[in-house]
Amino acid sequence: MASSSEKKEFHYVEAVRDLTVFKDMLQAHVIKEGPSVYAFLKQEGSDSCEDVKEVQQEMNNIKRVVVGICSNYIAEGFTDDNAMNFLKKWKGMKGDKASEVMSRENSVISILIRRTAAEENGLYVTYEQVGENFNV
Repeated sequence: MASSSEKKEFHYVEAVRDLTVFKDMLQAHVIKEGPSVYAFLKQEGSDSCEDVKEVQQEMNNIKRVVVGICSNYIAEGFTDDNAMNFLKKWKGMKGDKASEVMSRENSVISILIRRTAAEENGLYVTYEQVGENFNV
């Protein structure tokens, strides 16, 4: 039977694998999104071309930070010493103290959720405007 330490190490290996898959998917998404979505919207002369640029820049910044965090932990691997630090960055700390609330608001998950909501509320309106220009 595997010891508690061996089980934990196995889960750390799985976590690194899953983090690698996530990082690769995020990078592929941003690479695909750039030329297809943003270039199309800019080309069509959307009313909110500046908004499109801002959203694209924001996504590139998010990608850089998130990929950096992922790459550091993928290279380093997870250990008992750094696993909690990763979770604080990824999910934020739970609690009502101001520092814990800020930790949650600035976590990777929170940033990605806000980005998705902003895209749905802003960029999709731009998509509709482009469609209207084609009278579809």
